[in-house]
Amino acid sequence: MDPRYLVQNIDEIPSPSLFIYRERVKENLARILDIAGGPELLRPHVKTHKMAHIVA
Repeated sequence: MDPRYLVQNIDEIPSPSLFIYRERVKENLARILDIAGGPELLRPHVKTHKMAHIVA
């Protein structure tokens, strides 16, 4: 297993849980911006707006 995903206190975390690995997110955003050629050329596509409990 990749050590970046190890959780120290796994017994204290409720299940189910959502984990967000900030450093991985930052790395992925940097890669996306590099591939796209800059933020002005990037158009993210998200469908969560179709979920009623997200919109409310």
